[in-house]
Amino acid sequence: MAAPQTSKRRAEATFTGLFLITLAVLLITNTIWPGILLAVGIPMALKQWMRGRVYDAFLSIVIFGGLFALAIVNWDWSLVAPVVLTIAGIYILFREYFTSRQRVGMEEIEDVKQEIIDENDEEQHRETHPRR
Repeated sequence: MAAPQTSKRRAEATFTGLFLITLAVLLITNTIWPGILLAVGIPMALKQWMRGRVYDAFLSIVIFGGLFALAIVNWDWSLVAPVVLTIAGIYILFREYFTSRQRVGMEEIEDVKQEIIDENDEEQHRETHPRR
């Protein structure tokens, strides 16, 4: 696992903001399907990359990008989609429950450190740019 690029809070905010923006674009262009696959996959991969989970980010791009490509070529979904989504779900559960618990503790420590840094940055910004 690579070092996190940012705090968990900031990565979650980035995911949510980007997801809502892409969802709005899909609604405006009336292309919900298969665009929703990219609207979920790209922000998810970005969030994972920001948290230092490069392998998971790559896997998200492959899964959601692959499903998007299959939807574009009108592939038969009756078998492919359930298999791919089941494999992805098993991988996520396996990774979270059977990997080292030390990693979880280290992630929590890094999140706390990053939140302190973020709060200090915000406080310095308020001191140098007071509201009127």
